[in-house]
Amino acid sequence: MSRALLTYPATATGGVTIAIFAVGGSLLTWGERFAAHGPDQYVFAVHALMLPAWLAILGQLHCYGAFLLRAAARGHETPPAPVIGALNPFGSIAIALVLAVVAIAAVWVDSALAGDAAAAAGVVALAVTMPAFIASLALNDNAVAGLNPGRAVELMLRCGASYALLASVVCAGYAPIFASIWYADRFTVPFALAASGYALLAAQAVAGAILHARRNRLRLDTDFSPEQDVANAIAETERELDALLTDLHRLAAVDRNRQAYARLDEYLARDRYRNDARVYEALRQFQGRELRLEHAVHYIERLVAARDATTAWVVCKRCLDEDHQFRPLSDSSVVALVAQASVRDAPYAATLLEDFGRAYPDSPLHANALFRLAQLRIDRMAEPVVGFELLDRIEREFPRFAGLAAFREYAARARAARTD
Repeated sequence: MSRALLTYPATATGGVTIAIFAVGGSLLTWGERFAAHGPDQYVFAVHALMLPAWLAILGQLHCYGAFLLRAAARGHETPPAPVIGALNPFGSIAIALVLAVVAIAAVWVDSALAGDAAAAAGVVALAVTMPAFIASLALNDNAVAGLNPGRAVELMLRCGASYALLASVVCAGYAPIFASIWYADRFTVPFALAASGYALLAAQAVAGAILHARRNRLRLDTDFSPEQDVANAIAETERELDALLTDLHRLAAVDRNRQAYARLDEYLARDRYRNDARVYEALRQFQGRELRLEHAVHYIERLVAARDATTAWVVCKRCLDEDHQFRPLSDSSVVALVAQASVRDAPYAATLLEDFGRAYPDSPLHANALFRLAQLRIDRMAEPVVGFELLDRIEREFPRFAGLAAFREYAARARAARTD
């Protein structure tokens, strides 16, 4: 058990709450014990008059315990300051109902210890169900939702085996309260009530930590958790990207595209281009075409370098749809991209390969590009005449490449099929 949870109630609000419970509870306990020596009608009247006072004193302690449970369940390492009205014991009828059920459970425990089998069965039933309602009421801002049996059953099922621990902790928190009220000696009552009040608050904090550990199964709204940290980081990244895109729009509007891309590349390089895909999708809605294509041409190179030529080919095709003159930065990227082309993609691949020599005049892959273009024309585009002219050209201009086994085998097979 974390030491921080045991000190969770050690706040100014917790101190005041425990002090009110210890002092007020002691006065009421002493008063009840003094009245117990009078006639039965007098005893009944005293108890009836003290009920609102007990509700106020126990209720404010229960409310702060529920507040601590909710704070711990939402991931707070230290409890925040309670909002106005959070500790009002008369703020909801649900508080009185919960305390009444807890009091009934305490009475049944006393009867069960005296040998009452029916009371023992009732204690077991309440020990199983009561913690679910207490936790559900603490987690839900709406009292009706908190007392919904369906919510309580759902909480029990989603907690799984850990519900046994949760129920044990919640019951262990309330048990010392009534033990102190009923059994503490006269002068030890304030100390017993203070200790039991602190134990209740600490137990509620532990119960909240158990719920926090099951937050994903319970679908809890958390303020602090690893998942929340990730969500906050993503939200911050989104805000930063939105602000950057706004600045890029302004630069692109006055044709300062080079400066805009420098800003964009600086942003992407900061985390080693991990946001490349998100930026690419965001720029697809961007009004500045030149900046969008400038990012895409570099994005394609990074995708090919990362051996994700399939995605790079998708990006390249979109760019060709937007600008027929678009070309990747490097000759090796073109070869890698056209290798991903399907039959439907043959026109895109042909577009890149047809002016390969113009786009990459110093490339050592010129013969390779012509060979791939010849294969496209013959096998996929039903243009064998053009394809065979390209094969003849390769044999004339690139005899060393034409001597490769792969070229000779393909050319022989294609010409044989043409003859047939």
